[in-house]
Amino acid sequence: MHHSDTDDTRNEAISDWRRRAVKEKIAQNESAAESTKATLRTLEIERYDLLEVLNSTSQIMTTLSPEVLSEIFIIACASGPSGSYRVPMQYHIGRVCKAWRRVAWSTPRLWCSVAIRFSEKRYGTQSVLLEEWIKRSGSCPLEITLVQSYSDRTWEPPVDSTLQYLLTTCHRWTKLDTYAFSTLAVALEQNRPQFPILKALYLGIGNVTRMKANRNLKNWTFYSATPQLCSLNVMNWVPGPQLGVNWGGLVELRTTLSFRFRPSLELLALLPSLESLYCNLEDYNSNFNSSSIPAQISLDCLFCLLTGTRN
Repeated sequence: MHHSDTDDTRNEAISDWRRRAVKEKIAQNESAAESTKATLRTLEIERYDLLEVLNSTSQIMTTLSPEVLSEIFIIACASGPSGSYRVPMQYHIGRVCKAWRRVAWSTPRLWCSVAIRFSEKRYGTQSVLLEEWIKRSGSCPLEITLVQSYSDRTWEPPVDSTLQYLLTTCHRWTKLDTYAFSTLAVALEQNRPQFPILKALYLGIGNVTRMKANRNLKNWTFYSATPQLCSLNVMNWVPGPQLGVNWGGLVELRTTLSFRFRPSLELLALLPSLESLYCNLEDYNSNFNSSSIPAQISLDCLFCLLTGTRN
């Protein structure tokens, strides 16, 4: 029995020694692996730097100035595929090399068109990219397109720092093409921004349920802050004068007129400069008579009138 206990103790000691030896080798292996990874990362960085040097010696980089490259990039972005559902051409250009990215990122005119399809799942990333995009545009005029992912029709971008930041650039907007987000209407009410150079405005449909509940855009108003507005598209809505745009300066209007919503007909008396009117007529009834139409209508500039009906 005594010899058995001694043998067991010896075997345990040998086993512990072997385990320690293997653990030491594992630690050495892991240390060597980390060192190798660090070396590989260093070599990869050096490789990119060498490729950058090689790229700088290419004919296109040595013969074309940054100013010329900027103009080429602007033409490429203007003629390439566009839309809120595509990867912007600016990012394709930036992926080519660091030199191109530096030129693109420092060319404000490349970032004058902002198109974003909001998604609840990607909203955090979109907020960061949107702010970076606008900062790269410098002080250039902006064309803004704000739509919604098809899978998020019950969700809207919140009234948060992203929307507030976007509204700080309203003085640079020349065109706004947006779904009529209720949250955007709230932000307009809270901030009452000015749109001194806005020339075109389109309010589309995002959430159909909300649209039916607010057909007259009663929660929307621009507080007469659109002095240069000449084109308004609210074809899917039945607004009245309360929308608060510069009705007197409109040259083109697309809207729906309802015989049961007199304010929509009252718009006709506010359009002295209108040249083109595209409208849907709805809710017509046999009891309607000319006395329901404002008597002060003056459309002397009108030369294009297209109408349709909707029940």
